Amino acid sequence: MFTRAVGASIALAVAGMTLAACGSSQSSSTARAAGNHQPVQAAAPAPQQLDATARGRLKLYEFRTTGGKGYFYTANPTEAVNAVKKYKFTQIKHNLGYIYGKPFKGSITLYRLRFKPFSSYIVTLSTKERDKLVRSGNFVYEGVLGYASKSPAKKVLLWRVAWNNQWRVVTKAESKALVRKGWHSDGPVGYVWKSA
Repeated sequence: MFTRAVGASIALAVAGMTLAACGSSQSSSTARAAGNHQPVQAAAPAPQQLDATARGRLKLYEFRTTGGKGYFYTANPTEAVNAVKKYKFTQIKHNLGYIYGKPFKGSITLYRLRFKPFSSYIVTLSTKERDKLVRSGNFVYEGVLGYASKSPAKKVLLWRVAWNNQWRVVTKAESKALVRKGWHSDGPVGYVWKSA
């Protein structure tokens, strides 16, 4: 069991973050959210739910938030357009992969939360972590980001890393490079498809 502080007084003990079918376990350092930063003046994007009737796979987009304060993720094309046009986020041009908008056999639900003190977002596969972050008062739950897979067959493993109240979802190879630069590895998020 791994424990990290959330805010100034709440500790996370996240033991249930697993990719059950793979036997992989995920530890969390989420709670590096000190909450001692000034809020961003610009409003955060209003969460837009995925179209649950969407057929096929949805591209997972990554953005740098305004002022370089954090990272933002969506699989909703309308939300992706608004992130750039309305909120002035910068899209990171790399292929993270594709996820589904509906659950399927062997799926992993990915949840998105917004860090309240400034524009930074976190993705988790753990309902336990999600609920503890919300209870900390430092995070707002924004809904389901999409559905990844427990199965590695013909897929890419995504990994979560953390640094200074910023969280990224990257490929496992990218996570190793970021850890060498001082980021903390939070563990696997799930397997995603390389193409639509």
